[in-house]
Amino acid sequence: MGAVVPEVSFFEFSTAIEYSGYFALGIVYCSYKQAVDDFLRRYRLFLLPVLFVLSACLIKVKLVAALVGILFSLSLSLAVANRCGERTVALSDFTYAVFLLSYFPQMLIRGPIAHRFPEVDQYVLSAVSFVVGFAVPVLIGMWVVRMKKKSRLVASCALLIGL
Repeated sequence: MGAVVPEVSFFEFSTAIEYSGYFALGIVYCSYKQAVDDFLRRYRLFLLPVLFVLSACLIKVKLVAALVGILFSLSLSLAVANRCGERTVALSDFTYAVFLLSYFPQMLIRGPIAHRFPEVDQYVLSAVSFVVGFAVPVLIGMWVVRMKKKSRLVASCALLIGL
């Protein structure tokens, strides 16, 4: 990054500039969402395996690897969208809360609990960490949604976790 974008650590400006390309591509995707989605749906039987293989190939160019992964995830989500029930769709309201709050329960599992029980397989602890890191924020989000109509404090805190 250093040759094209100068290294500026103040307010992480360098990182913001580095990720601005993804932001711009997101804006382009929003502008042409229907056309892109139609293309990905039309050619999904070809694109899904090809993008999966490319994702698994450990592409060394960071931008290309990220774009291939994004296209694979988008193609896969479009392919399974019609098979998802209403409960799964309702969980999408909590994605930002999961993003923000998952760190704490996951680190509880991977930190003190993993050190307390070193004999437990790390794969088991990783699976538990994943489940807890998803379930706890969703449960907190569900509680906040239910309580924010009853409490101004909860309603104002709900904004902090995207609800």
